[in-house]
Formats: sequence, structure tokens, C-alpha cells
Amino acid sequence: MPELDRSDSLTGPDTDNNGIRDDIDRYLLTIETSKEEKLALIQSARAFQSVQAANLNDDRELREISDKLVRGTGCVMLTYESSVAGSQANRKLQGYTANTRNRTRHYIKYNDLMDGSVTKLPSDVCDDIAQ
Repeated sequence: MPELDRSDSLTGPDTDNNGIRDDIDRYLLTIETSKEEKLALIQSARAFQSVQAANLNDDRELREISDKLVRGTGCVMLTYESSVAGSQANRKLQGYTANTRNRTRHYIKYNDLMDGSVTKLPSDVCDDIAQ
């Protein structure tokens, strides 16, 4: 289990401004997986982090984040040989990102706002991987 940021900040530190919290970056460096799977997890981590940075009063932003989450999860599922392993890796990443009461509440509020929405899985789900 990685040492995670537990500050009150929703977003936490991201000193290199890559869209992923620094502790999650460090965790991703420790994962022993293929290059494609790691790139998929990086994409998914950015999507999970975007929820924490979201203005939950902006419907357009919520739809954009929903698209990022769908694409990130889709990419993880596409790149992992086993859908079970991909799902487990993605859920772990989600849990690590929403690792404090503040972050979990924000994530739950986002999901409540998106409840009932419909999203179509695009054919091009991976940002950094040739499909």
C-alpha cells in the first residue's frame, strides 16, 4: 500500500502539473505491468483526479469529466489481458485517489449529479497508446 497524501485539499499536491497527484504518480511508478497497461492507468488516474478538481456546479465540465472517466476506464479494460485484473487495478486507483473523507464526499457528490446520465463508449479510448 503506497503512502498517500491525506491533506484536506481535494486535489492534493501535483508539483509537476501533469494532472495526477504526486503520491499517485509515485504509486504508478511502482506497478509492475506492461508499458501499455501503465499508460492506460496514467490516463485513468488523470480522469479520477479531474473529478477532485471539478466545479460540480458546471454541467459542461461534469460531462467532460464523465467522458474522461469512460475513456480512462475503457482504456484500462482494453489494454489488460484480463478484465478482472484491469477492473481491480482501476478500482484500486479510484480508491487511492478518493482516499480522504473530503475526497470521497466530493466523488460521491459527482456521482450523484451524474446519476441517470447516459454515456456512449467511444471507439478511441486510449490517449497515448496506438490501438
